[in-house]
Amino acid sequence: MARNYEVYNKKEGICERALFVINKDGIIHWSYISPIGINPGAAGILKALESLDTKNINNTQSIQKKQEQQKK
Repeated sequence: MARNYEVYNKKEGICERALFVINKDGIIHWSYISPIGINPGAAGILKALESLDTKNINNTQSIQKKQEQQKK
């Protein structure tokens, strides 16, 4: 799974410490990769969960657009 989300460090043979909020359609709404040994805390993920509105189609489309741009 770590390879699918591009958080596997092949050179070191370890997974990065990563957090993801994925909506019901399987779209990444928010992600954060924390440096090894650093606890990312819960503030960021809680804020992301609060802002996740599964009924908001515009928000989902905006996220999809950003993900498509990042792939380029």
